[in-house]
Amino acid sequence: MTLTGWAAGYAEELLAPLGDRWAHVQGVVRQAQDVSAILPAEEREDLVAAAYLHDLGYAPALVETGFHALDGARHLRALGYERLAGLVAYHSGARCEAELRGLTAQLAEFADEASATSMTLTYCDMTTSPAGESSPTRSGWLEWNAVTASSMSLPARCATLAPRSSGLRRSWRDACARSRRPNYAMTGWGRCSR
Repeated sequence: MTLTGWAAGYAEELLAPLGDRWAHVQGVVRQAQDVSAILPAEEREDLVAAAYLHDLGYAPALVETGFHALDGARHLRALGYERLAGLVAYHSGARCEAELRGLTAQLAEFADEASATSMTLTYCDMTTSPAGESSPTRSGWLEWNAVTASSMSLPARCATLAPRSSGLRRSWRDACARSRRPNYAMTGWGRCSR
């Protein structure tokens, strides 16, 4: 079985009973599949597997701290998936949320690779609504922020979307053009100040 196949089945088992959470995860996976071509071929399976697993920490059986990124990462580490654990631990501004929750030291148990793969996972998560629909507009992202991340400031969430290299910005622009979606990288999301 492939890593993605395992991740799909495992995530469905734990998250399908949570309704909209599972719908959101499936939407993030669709986004990941749509934009995975921006990454080197050897990174694509990890991206899609991480998309399936990014919200694993919401599964009631896995909740320890109440911080889903940390709880999911710890579980994945226990299963032997260290890289996926790191991707899940730091997705979508988790560092800021950990600071707000007083869990910075616990999150630091994991490596933040800050790679194109991790940034693309955040992009996929941030452009998927709570119900799993693609939200490639600023208003769709603001709706997601209000529903899912109300405890974190907009600038903090916005800053997580800022591409760290012009090469990644070009890759996002090219992937968006191929999928006939708006040019996410040029919407101004990454220009928010802290």
